Amino acid sequence: MSKNTLFYKGFKPSLEYYNKNVDLNLYNSQPSEWDAKAMTLDYLEKDLISLYQVLSKFSEYIFLNYSIQLINSVTISSLALRIYLSKYYSNNIPLINKESIYKDIKQSYFGGITEVYKPYGENLYYYDVNSLYPFAALNPMPGKECSYEDNINLPIGDIPNLFGFYYCHIKTNGLYLGLLPFRSKKGIIMPNGSWEGWYLSEELKFAAEMGYDITIIKGYHFNKE
Repeated sequence: MSKNTLFYKGFKPSLEYYNKNVDLNLYNSQPSEWDAKAMTLDYLEKDLISLYQVLSKFSEYIFLNYSIQLINSVTISSLALRIYLSKYYSNNIPLINKESIYKDIKQSYFGGITEVYKPYGENLYYYDVNSLYPFAALNPMPGKECSYEDNINLPIGDIPNLFGFYYCHIKTNGLYLGLLPFRSKKGIIMPNGSWEGWYLSEELKFAAEMGYDITIIKGYHFNKE
């Protein structure tokens, strides 16, 4: 359908206007007189009715199994979280309820890094790594014990048992590959230079081992679990 054919009335379109795999019996069963607008409205009506039926059935299933109203969740992700918190959550998994803490820690999450350092090459090898999420989950995670400390202003090496999320001053050592991400106006980059930002302690430790000059300014200390 297009704006030029939407109001077409006449003999039904010939087979050449259909997909090559069209069912010939289905094509022959269609009426000879063709009203494109009427057919389109009929299709749209059935499409909406079927979608409503699916949502109604899904809503009924969610309510009967989890006592949750589907209309209270804007996205499937928020619905999944609501179900998890109401039915499966236990207190041994920490939740951050204070908005200011959440906003600070959120800044230390950058997602996948897709920097391209060498835009051209020949006879290259490509590598992929499987199961990084479960591998990372085997490492210590922040627990339920959290304390905030301001005005720390110490080099990372002078802080014993550093574990958590910290706002710090960073100065790189000029390596060709950047080790810590930074949110710029053009997106996430891995730069050289100096800046300040929130990071996970384990990433900071790795960068410090590679020669980065890092001063911890403030942050949230967590126990390991």
